[in-house]
Amino acid sequence: MVRLVFFALVAILAIAAIWFGVSKLSGRPFASDATGKVLVALIIAALGFWLFGGGALLSQ
Repeated sequence: MVRLVFFALVAILAIAAIWFGVSKLSGRPFASDATGKVLVALIIAALGFWLFGGGALLSQ
């Protein structure tokens, strides 16, 4: 169950980052650059946690 929630949150972050990138390329970003940087940082942190951590994700 925790894996499903984790992957759903990562998917939502990835979709938001792609949306931000596409909107920025079109010249009308929906948020500031700081938001894009935060999205990228959260995705990198989530991937790092998935690759090197796990904790509750690997139990059961």
